[in-house]
Amino acid sequence: STIYNGIKVETFDYNDSPKDYFAFLGRMSPEKGPKQAIAAAKTAGVKLIMAAKVDAVDQEYFKKEVEPLIDGEQIKFIGEVDHIGKVALLKDAKALLALIQWEEPFGLFMTEAMACGTPVIATNHGSVPELVRHGQNGFIVENTPEAASIAIHEIGQINRRNCRKIAEEQFSIETMTNGYLKAYRQIT
Repeated sequence: STIYNGIKVETFDYNDSPKDYFAFLGRMSPEKGPKQAIAAAKTAGVKLIMAAKVDAVDQEYFKKEVEPLIDGEQIKFIGEVDHIGKVALLKDAKALLALIQWEEPFGLFMTEAMACGTPVIATNHGSVPELVRHGQNGFIVENTPEAASIAIHEIGQINRRNCRKIAEEQFSIETMTNGYLKAYRQIT
């Protein structure tokens, strides 16, 4: 059985009226794609707010590769956020840019965005095709700033209520628990 990680969907505020920015949430590491998110935002001419942890192992990468691209205006870095800060960032964003560069095994941050009603624009790596339904709760894009830019400009086509519904139906703790119970019953 495939059982997806569950989140407490009710702890993520739904918002149908986002502000005028896109979000990046994660670690400032090459595999999470912060440079790709910045390139996409710059190509599309949109504001990007980045909330991320900078682990000791990623300090040099951040200082050399990412920090010089942050201008504090179009590209803003707010550092690491707690749950309240994460919800505020995600619920008000037009979309989450998840331009990952590795085979992400799940991507909890994507389901958290969806729980806020925020669609996800992601590259086709790892679990992305299982989480993002292209055209329904986000877009799966090629790994270029131009492809992500097109999705950024088309994000208004995604129904934010549908993003929340998918999070509730597929990625809630209840769905996860029921999945485990069903799997256990099948093997006993």
